[in-house]
Amino acid sequence: TASSTAPTNGGPSAFWPLETAGSPYRYVARSADGIGGYLLYTHEPAGANLPYGFELDCRDFLWSDPSAASAMLDFVRGHAGMGHGLRWVGPPSDPLEQLLSGLGPSIEKRLVAMCRIVNIAAALEARGYADGVTATITIEVTDDVLSGNAGEWTVEVVDGAASVSRGGGANVTARMDVRTLAPLFTGALDPGAAAAVGRLEADAPAIETLRVLFSGPAPWMAEFY
Repeated sequence: TASSTAPTNGGPSAFWPLETAGSPYRYVARSADGIGGYLLYTHEPAGANLPYGFELDCRDFLWSDPSAASAMLDFVRGHAGMGHGLRWVGPPSDPLEQLLSGLGPSIEKRLVAMCRIVNIAAALEARGYADGVTATITIEVTDDVLSGNAGEWTVEVVDGAASVSRGGGANVTARMDVRTLAPLFTGALDPGAAAAVGRLEADAPAIETLRVLFSGPAPWMAEFY
């Protein structure tokens, strides 16, 4: 059985009693280096048409390498006689899908991340950028709530570190409101998609610059607050 005293996923220890409440089933995948992953799950009714079956509902599904992930999926497949499904929480593009056969999983529920930028300069300078990225772009932002955000900004990123200054004038190559900047900033919205629906006014080079600057996986959270 998995340890019931502390989580191994780096999360707050306060969550562990919640995840293990009611004594869920526990499965551990071990490797030569120790624990490669673990699975906490319960059996939930599969539906009125399957009165004797159940679904495996994961409270926590952690794996550190492909071997551990495959081992836990093989364990899940061993429930095929009575088990009719596996439910877990994962990122929008979950690498676990690559280890599943067939058409893969369906999304049962999707919660979209929310973000409101209250200080453009501080946010853009504190954001992480890919190592080696060097680019400059001047944007014009409208914000009908926080006037300090509105106006022109020049963003210069050198080797992954950003500096932001006021102004831009004739060098402005991208225009948007703060509601568009927020999902661009988090990586939730592609600049090309924003331009296609009229939320971003920019030429092709500016769109590509924004794409390079704000590249990264879509934001998500394992816990809901």
